[in-house]
Amino acid sequence: CLRRLSLGIDPHSESSSDQWELGRTSVTLPDSRALRALRDLRLHAGRIVVGAIDLPELRRAEITSCALRKDQLGEIARANWPELVELEIAFGDPQLGATGGVAELAPLLAARGVPELRQLHLRNCAFADELVEVLTPEAGDVSLEGTGIPDAARAERAMTGEAPERGRELGAT
Repeated sequence: CLRRLSLGIDPHSESSSDQWELGRTSVTLPDSRALRALRDLRLHAGRIVVGAIDLPELRRAEITSCALRKDQLGEIARANWPELVELEIAFGDPQLGATGGVAELAPLLAARGVPELRQLHLRNCAFADELVEVLTPEAGDVSLEGTGIPDAARAERAMTGEAPERGRELGAT
């Protein structure tokens, strides 16, 4: 049975020349009933299409898009992947069509459907400033990369745990 699935152009590989190349691609996640034993999922494309996600054995997921849409973000956040330990999402640029925000991520941030989640990596997130305001300990360790959080002092307080409402580690790079 299939344990690892990678679809699209991996932006970290040497053969991926630039964002333009990724932006011209599209990936559709197959019906999750056919992937029940999957443990590692990587989707990399300018446009990513997912339906209801039910992957009970998945441990790691990496989703990279130039323009992740609100509806797709909602499906990712509502997914049932009870064994998921690490999740990485690259949202993309609103100028390229990325939509959605904290409201769509709410189930994920509350750890609904992901009770084992320990590492949440959110990259290229235009709404990172709002995320810092709502992070809770349930979401595990969170890193925000390439987000351009405008209030560095608030991010630093969250990283060091000095903000009493955080109670977690937050890395902003």
